[in-house]
Amino acid sequence: KQVFLGIGGWTDSTNGKYSKMVSDKKLRANFIENAIPFLKRFSFTGFHVDWNYPVCPQSDCKRGNPSDKMHFTQFIKELQTALQQANLGLSISISGYKEIINQAYDFVALSKYVDFMTVMTFDYHGAWEPETGHVSPLYGSNNDKYPQYNTNYTIQLLLKLGAAREKIIMGVPCKFIIKLLN
Repeated sequence: KQVFLGIGGWTDSTNGKYSKMVSDKKLRANFIENAIPFLKRFSFTGFHVDWNYPVCPQSDCKRGNPSDKMHFTQFIKELQTALQQANLGLSISISGYKEIINQAYDFVALSKYVDFMTVMTFDYHGAWEPETGHVSPLYGSNNDKYPQYNTNYTIQLLLKLGAAREKIIMGVPCKFIIKLLN
């Protein structure tokens, strides 16, 4: 049984703390040095990084630091080395948005360092739009304002950019799953 401890998420990624941490070698080392004993103490089998989103905080790529891409990759590499020595796994969350995918991640490198990548193939549409669509469409439609906001487009783009196929896990919205189970 695998149980990963996750950090990050939408709310936790708002104040720039991850950008600050990954951009400083000493802060990265300190984080990693403290994470491993914590994971071991509470019997976790791995660590999941859900930083929403390197380079594009809260989906706004104009507000972020372009060097986050390189620093995030370096952090994941260093974290993976330490976790592997401690016999622990590593995973990350990946945005489902084309704009972020193109700016925030080095998929060739990340594929070398992680056990898997969960892809957030949801929240393509929502209450923030004047006209909404399915929250997690499998394919786009001709009348969609954002035809790239769908699961098929996202997964194909990840593969094109070098993400390892065998490490991709497609995320789906929980409400959808709960509805199917009821």
